[in-house]
Amino acid sequence: ELRQAEVENAMLKEEMGVMRSELEKRETERVEMERRHRECERRMADWDRRAHDWERQESELISRIQDLEGTMGHLKASLSAARQAAAATESRVLDEERRAVTAEGEVRILEARITTLSKELLDAQTQLHKAHRASITPTPVKQTAFIDSERVSPPRR
Repeated sequence: ELRQAEVENAMLKEEMGVMRSELEKRETERVEMERRHRECERRMADWDRRAHDWERQESELISRIQDLEGTMGHLKASLSAARQAAAATESRVLDEERRAVTAEGEVRILEARITTLSKELLDAQTQLHKAHRASITPTPVKQTAFIDSERVSPPRR
């Protein structure tokens, strides 16, 4: 009976060793699972932080895009206004060029008229000078009788 109890005891010890090694194996697996779980939680927290950063960056980018769209709208309006101003300026410049061409033509006409008038004035001065010289040059005249004591009739030509 003692032998039987020793055999049973040995079997129980063996079974207990198997169970203990199974328990150690499971404990090792549990520790490994906990380590993996902590690693997963750390990774998830890291991904959450990254997702939060991406959401923040996305929000900033959307805000920048909206600002740029607003700026682009202002720039388009400014460009349109500048184009309109340029067109108006170009129109004014063309009008001024037309007026300048007209004025140049008028100046040429006036210069020609001045030249003509200068020639006419010179001719008139020449004729006046000749007439003046002719009036002071003595010409033989027939004397007429006195009409009264103070006046003499003009000489006849």
